[in-house]
Amino acid sequence: PCPSACQAGLPAPSRPWSGRRRSIPRPGSSVNGRGALSFSCEFGYNTCVMAVARDRKLKQILEIVESKKAEDVRILDLRKLTWITDYFVILHGDSLIQNRAIAEALMDNLRERPISVEGYEDGRWILMDYGDVIVHIFMPETRRFYHLEKLWGDAEVVSPA
Repeated sequence: PCPSACQAGLPAPSRPWSGRRRSIPRPGSSVNGRGALSFSCEFGYNTCVMAVARDRKLKQILEIVESKKAEDVRILDLRKLTWITDYFVILHGDSLIQNRAIAEALMDNLRERPISVEGYEDGRWILMDYGDVIVHIFMPETRRFYHLEKLWGDAEVVSPA
């Protein structure tokens, strides 16, 4: 776990420590008039702050998709398998309209805008790339056909808490 001042209990970064300490803004503190104090991370990376922000984003995504009655929501932890993203959130809706409503709710309610949105017009598989989290919104038959859970079978399935 990260022994730095944030006490987030996160795993140490996979990259070696550079030997220099860098400041990391502590959540709720203030820097440059934005309310942020800084502290040094023993690893020299923004690992802790980024992970806390990612976990908040993941929690928000889950709350939003559940409010839109998404079904069979699964979270795959890909951090040990690829550099592309940290998590996949895989879910499906019962209709194209519901899938688009889920995608719109994510775009409207998340503070962060997606880097990319693919498949919105068709609605059978909508992919929303938030960098460290990629959301896949499927129709049930499309989800069964592509079966990302099997394709990424080595990934740890995280229970939505």
